[in-house]
Parts: sequence; C-alpha cells; structure tokens
Amino acid sequence: ALARFSDGEAVVAFLAQRDGDPEAKQAVLEDLVRMAQGAHQVLGTALLWLGLWPGLDAVFRRGLRLADAHEVVSDISMAFTAELRRIDLSVVRRVAATLVRNTQRALLVQRKRDWKRLLWQVATSSAPAIAEDRPAGSERWQRAAEVDALQAWQRTSVDQLERIVPLTAIGHEPEWFLRWLREVLG
Repeated sequence: ALARFSDGEAVVAFLAQRDGDPEAKQAVLEDLVRMAQGAHQVLGTALLWLGLWPGLDAVFRRGLRLADAHEVVSDISMAFTAELRRIDLSVVRRVAATLVRNTQRALLVQRKRDWKRLLWQVATSSAPAIAEDRPAGSERWQRAAEVDALQAWQRTSVDQLERIVPLTAIGHEPEWFLRWLREVLG
C-alpha cells in the first residue's frame, strides 16, 4: 500500500485527508505498523505519529485536564510506543482507532496510578524526610508535605519527557513536527 507514495510527506498528506478511502487508509496504516515493528522502526513510528496526529492531539488536549502538558506528552509518548509494539494486526480491525483509543486508555490508567502512588508517598512519608522544621500532624505540615512530594514527582516527569519528545512540539501542527523530524533524522 505504501508503494504508490513518493515520500513520507505524501503518506501523511494521504492520511490527513478527511474524504479518503477508509480501506486504503487502513492498508497504509497496517504497512506503517509493520514498518514500526520491523526493520524501519524510526520511520514507521514517525509516520504513524504524523498520520494519527489529529487523534493524538485530541488525547493530549483531554489529558490537560488531568495533568500539566509535560506529563501528558510524556505519558502519551510512552503509551503510544507501547501500544505500537503490542498491536497485533491479525486481530485489529481498525488500526487508527485502536492505537488512539488504547493510548487514551493507557494515559488514564497511568494518571490513576500516579495519583495513587503520590497519595501513598504523602501518607507514608515521615516528617524528617520531608522537612526538619515542620511539626508532624499539623495541617500546615501536611500541605507542605504534599507540595514537596508533588514537586519532586514533577521534576522527575519533566526530566523523563525531555529525553523522549521535544517540548517545542506541543501545540504545533504536523508540518512543524515533520520538519523537526527531518532535522533529527538528518
């Protein structure tokens, strides 16, 4: 299905069309998944990101209700990559819907885990480990402990994100991302 395209830009343009043939798009997406799972992982993955950009952007925008942009981008990147590795084309009927919806689902599951972990850390942390000068049990200490735990967690998430996705990609159109990708890939 990819043989008819001259380059990656033509593939992305085809996938971005609203009035394209759904079966032809499905065939292209299946070929891209095979590329991403095979010998051309970087190219296949990048073209899938760009081809599914509208759906992934919607997941990002919904995710902003749950966390800050850095965390959402990081979680989407990890979830999408994991879903891409896991997808079984012999079972999946609609690649685009499966990848985008499973990424959304994984984002929500991850957010729930993060909040549970954070609440557990705050509930089980001891006063000396967080701040020596705060009296244990006071309401003020409890709020300060929560803020300390949130800030440490946020710093870790941002550090992980910066290794995965350029922060400047947030809120840009696929054309910008395609130019950035060309620069990275040489």
